[in-house]
Amino acid sequence: SISILNRHGYGALCLTSVASALGVSKQRISYHYTDPETIILQLADKWSKTGQLYTLKALASTELSGMEKIYTIADGMFDWMEADQDLSKLGLILYQLAPQIKKLNKFMTDARIAGRSRMKSFLILNENLKNKAPEILERIVTSIHSHMYGHFFYVVAMNDFSHLQQHRENCRTGFKVLLLNHLKL
Repeated sequence: SISILNRHGYGALCLTSVASALGVSKQRISYHYTDPETIILQLADKWSKTGQLYTLKALASTELSGMEKIYTIADGMFDWMEADQDLSKLGLILYQLAPQIKKLNKFMTDARIAGRSRMKSFLILNENLKNKAPEILERIVTSIHSHMYGHFFYVVAMNDFSHLQQHRENCRTGFKVLLLNHLKL
């Protein structure tokens, strides 16, 4: 299913195409999935859990603290893109499909909220940020989250996996600039 989506898009994903790619009967696929939407939802779950796993591994392996842990969240994302390009490419498709599929839209919204909440929890550990007004803190989280996903989507959309180390370094540098600018506010 991931291969079909990445190569041909959502329009090509049907139970028949999945069965054909696996070399099994359509009835066998129909036993587990009722339609392409159920496949998408399972793939979204796998995509999200895999991304979280790489992020948690990166966080567990660092001695950075507070807002510096945000750098490590991005490192986990780049580790994931390096390890599984096909699954990380799926993210772009999921975000494009989310407005069309109600359950997927809710799933992606919940995932975004959880990620932003994790970032916010690291930011408020910093003395300079813990007393910021909630709307300022939200602006900072939005800036950081947008910056990180901008790098993610650029790599995926441009299929630029051969320069992941450069993108990782650029993402970290951008985080530092964003955080320093917000600390001056």
